[in-house]
Amino acid sequence: MFFKVAFDTGRIKNFDLPKPPSEPFVGFRVIVEEEGNTGIITDIATEGKKVISTYPDKHPLILPHHISALKELSRFYRVPFTTLLFQLIPSSFIRCKEKIIFPKIKEGLDKKTREVISYIEKRKDYTYEKAVRRYGKGLIDSLIQKGVLGLREEWITREEEERVFSLGTDLKNALSSIKKPEIKRILLKIRGEGKVREEDLIKEGLSRRHINSLLKKGIIVTVKELSEEETDVKPEKKPVRKAKGENYLIWGHFDSVWEYIRAKHEETEGSTLVLSTSKSHLLKIEEEGIPVIRGDLKEKLLKDRWFLAHRGNTLVGGSFPASLLPLEDLNNLIILDDHLPSVKHFKEPHIDIRNLAFLVAKELGSGFSIGSPAPSLESYYLRERGVFKRDISLLKRIRTEVIKRHFNEILTRESINILNEKDATKLIISHKRGYSYMYCEKCQFIAQCPNCGTFLTFFRSKSYTVCTKCRFTEVENRCPDCGHSLRELGIGIEKVMEVIEKRWGIREDIFFDTNAPWSSQFDYVIVVNGENILSVPDYRADEQFYYFLWRCLTTAKKGVIIQSIIDNHPAIESIEKKDPFLFLKRELERRREENLPPFTRMINVKVKGTEEVKLLRDFLKDSSADVKSLRVPEGVRVTIRVNRYHTDLIRNILDFLRKDFRKFASEITVD
Repeated sequence: MFFKVAFDTGRIKNFDLPKPPSEPFVGFRVIVEEEGNTGIITDIATEGKKVISTYPDKHPLILPHHISALKELSRFYRVPFTTLLFQLIPSSFIRCKEKIIFPKIKEGLDKKTREVISYIEKRKDYTYEKAVRRYGKGLIDSLIQKGVLGLREEWITREEEERVFSLGTDLKNALSSIKKPEIKRILLKIRGEGKVREEDLIKEGLSRRHINSLLKKGIIVTVKELSEEETDVKPEKKPVRKAKGENYLIWGHFDSVWEYIRAKHEETEGSTLVLSTSKSHLLKIEEEGIPVIRGDLKEKLLKDRWFLAHRGNTLVGGSFPASLLPLEDLNNLIILDDHLPSVKHFKEPHIDIRNLAFLVAKELGSGFSIGSPAPSLESYYLRERGVFKRDISLLKRIRTEVIKRHFNEILTRESINILNEKDATKLIISHKRGYSYMYCEKCQFIAQCPNCGTFLTFFRSKSYTVCTKCRFTEVENRCPDCGHSLRELGIGIEKVMEVIEKRWGIREDIFFDTNAPWSSQFDYVIVVNGENILSVPDYRADEQFYYFLWRCLTTAKKGVIIQSIIDNHPAIESIEKKDPFLFLKRELERRREENLPPFTRMINVKVKGTEEVKLLRDFLKDSSADVKSLRVPEGVRVTIRVNRYHTDLIRNILDFLRKDFRKFASEITVD
């Protein structure tokens, strides 16, 4: 039979292949010996080259519906659909033929050669390309010619393992052995979440050296992430039927939303797919015995869980890759916490998981719903257009107080009373990393990063000033513009921890964070400060402030105290009245009046300088697009605003940026 086969190189080739083990044929994984690679059948062809090939699976890896959804999505983002396909398929499913390097001689070697041999021995299936990138082609080829290293060809997967940690001792001992406030905060986070991945610790500011030091001291320990004793799956084929799911918005605490989803799944026939880009959400789902799909699972475990989909009537969770699960009887597709920045894929073209999920649900005829701490503005917009048919609020009645805070005040009397309570867990929130901002009295402005323009942050534990975005460091705490000494301004989480620990000491019932973790719960949540969100020059700042407050509200079991230097913001009013639509209705109207998303599309791109901006303006001079530019230290950021219904113009602009303008443009995103 003739098939079109797509490869991760971006090419689609026609081959004469044996008949796949079962239908549908489109979506099968096929290993092509001649290509030295694994491909995916994407369509039927009329002719093709006969090649040696094998099918590693008894059932298709993805469904034809997924191919259709990806093709439609690719037309919007103006990239080949194969780019999106191989961004989403877990890399451990793609086997390729590689040159593997291995030691042949270990005795009588010089120091540099012993270093190379030692490094390679510690790594499984270390490829020739990796060795060349690390040590240089000249050295590696020389060692191969001398017979010190050998080469062999093997089929391998591009799989990487990830470490997961938990506390290795009780919290009091752990905190007393650490001096740095930021590490104490991270230990409290580990205690609150139970298990934390290495990637998340690094994002919080811990280096691998710090992590290994904590491991050596026994303060944290590695834990076995998941059981790997799952048996091979023998799927039972079920007939495809039209799904009968519904579209709804559901909000409340994570546990309440998850209980509703489970109950809904048990009431109806068919499968339920729950997507989240938060690893803490997925870990919590896993703890309840629900299979979860992530790209970092080991190959056998990933394969076992992936092909569970063919059994039907399955409840399964997952991240981006799970959107391609072959669930032919999909009844409900639900996205959790759609306001997270990670809903956009980290690789260009930065596809939005909401767009992908909506198209997959449409192709499979399933329901499409969103569960979150509160509806996002985009969700509310779709609700107003009739996409979401039902609103389900799972909020619980709790004490809610908004307290006026003076500018330099850290804790109000009401917050102090809560902290004095015993036998109740308290989460202290300050939406600012580090100790404070830094202010230049000569420039009369908050110090900014000379590389990216972000406000600089002072870390008391490090005694220097850092850009939290690009890691620029000012060791002497002087203004990057004028050289004048800087002084502290504002409140960061380190300052809050310092004040509380000075008064109450180290307490196991007090936790600290810069944002409320939706999947955890505390008796009380105290928001020390969060209005700094509104100081960011971003049209989404009000919505981000609203969502920040609602995360805090839904994380509290008994009460939430919101300290604020402002008291008349619509987001605060929506918290007091526990009505998210009160804010969303006003914000949507403001966006309509100011011609902002979701009523327009904003294409954002970074270019090198003003000459490139001029070229862009010349290209768009006869169109309805509005172009604005802002010079930043590393170049110029350009925003192109287009009516969302002018799809041809949007496609033309993206084509121009990604093809003709590619060497000048970077960081292309679409809002």
